[in-house]
Amino acid sequence: MADFVFTSPGVKFREKNLTYVSKNVGVTTLGLVGETLKGPAFEPIFIEDMGKFRRRLGGLSYEKYSNGTLRYQLPYVANSYLSESSQLWVTRVLGLSGYDAGKAWAITLSTTGSTQTFKENMVLAVIRSKGRTDYNVDAPKSTFFYTDTIEITENNTTGSTGDFFNTMKITITPNDDPNTDDKDESLNTKTIEFSLNPAARNFLPNVLSNNSYVYIESIYPELLKAIDADDKGYSVNSTLLDINSNEFADYNQQYQTPKTPWVVSQLKGSELERLFRFISISDGSSANKEIKISIQNINPITNEFDVIVRDFYDTDDNVIVLESFSRCTMRKELNNYVASRIGTIDGEYSLKSEYIMLEMNEEASEDSFPCGFEGYEFPDFHSDNTNTTSGIDGITPTLLYKQSYLETDNLNRTYLGISERAYGTSSRKLDQNFFNYFGVTVKTKTKGFHLDSGVSGNVYDELGEFENGVAQLRTVSDITDENNPYSNVRARKFTFVPYGGFDGWDIHSNERTHGDNYRKGGVFDGVELGETPYNDFQAWEKAIQTFANPEDVTINIFATPGINWSDNNILVKNTLNMIERERTDSLYIIDAPDIDPNNFTIGDNERLDTAISKEIVNLLDVANIDSNYAATYYPYIQLRDNDNNVNIWLPPTGEVVKSMAYTDNTKFPWFAPAGLQRGVTSAIRTRFKLSLDARDILYAGRINPLAEFANTGTAIFGQKTLQVAENALDRINVRRLLLELKVLISNISTRLLFEQNDDTTIDQFIDKTKPILQRIQRERGLYDFRIVMDDSNNTPESRDRNELYGEIYIKPTASLEFIGIGFTLTPSGASFDEVMS
Repeated sequence: MADFVFTSPGVKFREKNLTYVSKNVGVTTLGLVGETLKGPAFEPIFIEDMGKFRRRLGGLSYEKYSNGTLRYQLPYVANSYLSESSQLWVTRVLGLSGYDAGKAWAITLSTTGSTQTFKENMVLAVIRSKGRTDYNVDAPKSTFFYTDTIEITENNTTGSTGDFFNTMKITITPNDDPNTDDKDESLNTKTIEFSLNPAARNFLPNVLSNNSYVYIESIYPELLKAIDADDKGYSVNSTLLDINSNEFADYNQQYQTPKTPWVVSQLKGSELERLFRFISISDGSSANKEIKISIQNINPITNEFDVIVRDFYDTDDNVIVLESFSRCTMRKELNNYVASRIGTIDGEYSLKSEYIMLEMNEEASEDSFPCGFEGYEFPDFHSDNTNTTSGIDGITPTLLYKQSYLETDNLNRTYLGISERAYGTSSRKLDQNFFNYFGVTVKTKTKGFHLDSGVSGNVYDELGEFENGVAQLRTVSDITDENNPYSNVRARKFTFVPYGGFDGWDIHSNERTHGDNYRKGGVFDGVELGETPYNDFQAWEKAIQTFANPEDVTINIFATPGINWSDNNILVKNTLNMIERERTDSLYIIDAPDIDPNNFTIGDNERLDTAISKEIVNLLDVANIDSNYAATYYPYIQLRDNDNNVNIWLPPTGEVVKSMAYTDNTKFPWFAPAGLQRGVTSAIRTRFKLSLDARDILYAGRINPLAEFANTGTAIFGQKTLQVAENALDRINVRRLLLELKVLISNISTRLLFEQNDDTTIDQFIDKTKPILQRIQRERGLYDFRIVMDDSNNTPESRDRNELYGEIYIKPTASLEFIGIGFTLTPSGASFDEVMS
């Protein structure tokens, strides 16, 4: 058995196929890689049901790219599969390259009176061009229009108090080339009426939502309402802040994970210290609006405190608790040490939370307790950084904190720090845009928040300045003083939010750039991409590799919704290599490309279904895939999305893996997941109905067809693998039989490692293996089998090398796929015995 190569102790398998012909128990666990609405990126997450999928990874979305491609295919596959199985692993893909943003302009505040809260030239909204400047000339570019100028052409907010929400006009002048003044005359200048009143129909984000030239990058509705409610009276500057510095267009970053500012200790003399900060388990932009965190029940006697994970969109009046960790402490030797209770990012303490993990300051004192948090980083809109030509010196928008309790406040329903109550009693939500990622290299830090009034006016080195509470909170004497508001434990609490999550995708692209041209070393538009991930190919590659080690994640089916064997041929082949060479335990269900029959031209006397079937088979031949570890299906099917009340077109992958789970639930993996017994789908219809001739063309070309039947609906009507050679392994039921056997025999073999290499161990192997094969034979998976493990395959030399070899010969049961029945007509007086003899 010299063809086996061992380095470390383990069990290896080899298949010998003797089933070539001339031309004439299972538990299903699926692995998925693709895009989801939210959740952790680049790590497999175990999902038991669709409820957990929605909580961790988001729901169904029919959002499409501008080219019409469905963006989030994976949730639909998961939704189908989880109706038949409770074992699913999902790895979410996020971007690694980011993008160059376009030019930007800011609407800024002008005052008619002085104020300490809302300063002159404070940024109220940032408008960004959908085109981008050529800061990164090597990056692949999409087709888009640049915007030369945006200006307020009519400003009706100047003058007396109360006109801040009046209607204004803004003019947008586009250009198709950022490097010249020659404009495409077909690009029309647009003048749009708008208001900064969030309740108005012409609120700025509403009127720009369908604009093809610009979009709102950030705006702060609650801040705008608070400004309007101020009795000083305010207006906006007629001139926009022109942000033309490349530092404000640099979004060339991979995905980012939201984290909170550092939580700081009670005031110790004149010093504060960092304690810890929370990091979101979810990654990307959607995680910026998933949770907020409250620290409450702070006890200076025991130094204990509670950590509450809340839904981002809850309110202090209606708190939605997602998780809670009570009586935490900074003392490492105690069981309720905060790092031990929640878990840490460095892995020193295992994760106990589904939403957060901690980064600890190892130098923090154990007698500390949390009393506030540092400020948030925002873009610095100072004119020296923006390279503005507008003459306006921009000021970062003000993040307001709730600093004290009013007599009318219910302490059970009011939190200090970040709270919707900070913007007035009429506000009932947070300005979410404060917590989004800003792709800028020039940043400034807001003031943080601290419960103790003693921090007022002080600067604490790198911790910065703090807005303060109204009383002292440091020692036991503070909470025993009845005149101190913090004597009530319900008052000792504050809230803050993780921020800065980023998806890392190029928002200007009208499709994913994970095709063959975008691989490492590939060429796009004559530019060699080299090692830098300017695209999405490497992101998908990285996510797929999270399934490379079968000891980390156990699966037996694998799929990558969103990539297909034609448009993403190299990515698919790389994935298939991983499945065949590293995992060797899974069947890869690969999406086929879609061909829209409405855009397909056929010749004279040619049927549409047969012509498209020939075309898809030709594409598969060009793809040059030959493997019995993979299968593909066609055509696309229409499914009902009840969440969004729409019908959508999808590859049949979700219904295929559901059929395999159903087969394993009702029969065994060695039964074919096809036909009217185990292959009926939930499809409304197929993209086009296949005739028997078209199905023959697809099946002969190794593509499993879906057939429509009047009484039963759409069914999977094929079970071929993508193997070219005609033998037993060109059928899915045989491949899945071998995958099942490998798992079962591996479990036996692994337990025998490091036992004595003698006949007793051989007998133990045979005694444990034979009942498994007999059971499969009884359950119609095998015609016959034989186990050979003796001196014929184990020599003295191999035993001296600590090796043991065996051969298991099996005759797999073939599935019935073709039935031929003849009818013979006989005269009424004829005898059947005579006719049949």
